[in-house]
Amino acid sequence: MTAAGYQAYIARDTERRQLQAYVSIHSGATGFPNIADPFAAIVIVKNSGQTPAYDFQLNEYFGGPLPYPFTTSCPSHKTIDTKSVVTLSSQQEEPLTVKTDKPLGITGLSVLNGGDASQRIYFCGTVTYNDIFGYSHWTRFNFSYRAVDNKGVGIEYSDHGNDADHN
Repeated sequence: MTAAGYQAYIARDTERRQLQAYVSIHSGATGFPNIADPFAAIVIVKNSGQTPAYDFQLNEYFGGPLPYPFTTSCPSHKTIDTKSVVTLSSQQEEPLTVKTDKPLGITGLSVLNGGDASQRIYFCGTVTYNDIFGYSHWTRFNFSYRAVDNKGVGIEYSDHGNDADHN
């Protein structure tokens, strides 16, 4: 490859990296559930890139209790309805409400009340999207929920399962 050819390659690669969408997921608000209702949380999905993210999809698992610390792969995912968020514009933040499939029951509520420090309720999964150049990207996330000094439910990033592609 000639020097000019290499410079052209670097310029195209730099343009693609600077202009692509970068989607991340952030923890959001949650309330303390009652025994009869599913546990719900609002998470924030943000595109920090300079161009839109297309064909956005969130595949997630929300439930538990599962052992803490969480050191294995996220359990099987389900796809939530993302019809209202097919495209994330540049710098757009979109709140999404996620819920467990069923109520947490006494065991799950005990975890959220601080009764069992070896367990957590988890929200984990993968965000997939395409950038303006047609390349597909993914971001994996993993949060855990636990009681915080009898003041409500705290949200933590887990040490395992938070990463993204490097395209």
